[in-house]
Amino acid sequence: MNPSTQLRLSTMMRAMTDIILPAIPASESMAQEQSQLLIGHIAALMAQDGRERELQAHNAANLIDVAKQLILLAELEKLAAEKLAELNAALAGNDIAKIAFASERLMADCDVSAGFKSKSSELMINYARHHSVVGRSWFSPMGFDSKPEELLDVASLLTASAANN
Repeated sequence: MNPSTQLRLSTMMRAMTDIILPAIPASESMAQEQSQLLIGHIAALMAQDGRERELQAHNAANLIDVAKQLILLAELEKLAAEKLAELNAALAGNDIAKIAFASERLMADCDVSAGFKSKSSELMINYARHHSVVGRSWFSPMGFDSKPEELLDVASLLTASAANN
């Protein structure tokens, strides 16, 4: 029998909360703190339930969408063909790191209109806000976020993202 990941995590959680943490003397505050952090990480892993690839796909899809919108804005500007070619090539190769860098280089072009600067900045700020909330939501089981009411339910977020793709 191969125990499931959830069963293994549950067993670790029970060992930490029922046996290990209670056995640490109160005078060992650092050991208690680290044990509580470990418990938080285990809780996060249990809540995330192996959905890391889905999260990466969600983030990649958002970045690709932003890059496509940047291309549309840039084409209106008649920007240098090599800058658009770099981003188009990164998109064609589905290389997320290259898409991110090419998008940054396109945004850094100084020879553009104020309208492009404004629209592309707004686009990137909205992307960054969403990306930040997704990241904070992903780690919400740790219980460290100061504004948990702002966070999204990761399961619902990823389900909706999969339905849109």
